[in-house]
Amino acid sequence: MRLQNLSGYQEKQGRIYTFFILIATAMAFQRLNMEELSSFIFNHPKLNLILNAWNPYILRRMDKKYLMIYCTVPDEKNAIAISKTLVSENLAACCNIIPSLRSIYTWQGTIHDDTELLLLIKSREDVYNRLEQRIKELHPYEVPEILAVEIKRGSIDYLKWVNENVG
Repeated sequence: MRLQNLSGYQEKQGRIYTFFILIATAMAFQRLNMEELSSFIFNHPKLNLILNAWNPYILRRMDKKYLMIYCTVPDEKNAIAISKTLVSENLAACCNIIPSLRSIYTWQGTIHDDTELLLLIKSREDVYNRLEQRIKELHPYEVPEILAVEIKRGSIDYLKWVNENVG
């Protein structure tokens, strides 16, 4: 009985391995792009479960690198103005405004304790320099906090949407 279960397990693993060899071959010959691959997997119930394990590989194969940019602002007026500008100029797909952030920091030799808002900006690496410059033009701080972190994992559909709205 145990041997049969092991054999069935090996057979399933073999089918999964063969499936990914076929995908890799098709991609190598550019017959299957990442969009078609993710659509095929999302529509196949068993393969959809495998996608989470392969998500980092799929993101590495995508043409664009995606970023989450953090930026603090002093008030809602600046948060809205910066967010709307970045989105309308296609520098960001989305900006979340998170209120009531407490920041304790040193500026010009003095410790400050201020309430700020945090912008979570979703964008791409290829537009980052323009995005950073635009934030600096709009931001009231002399040295605004602008930190970008590369997105290593994420929903393929969401990142496709980001890609379509940035550029």
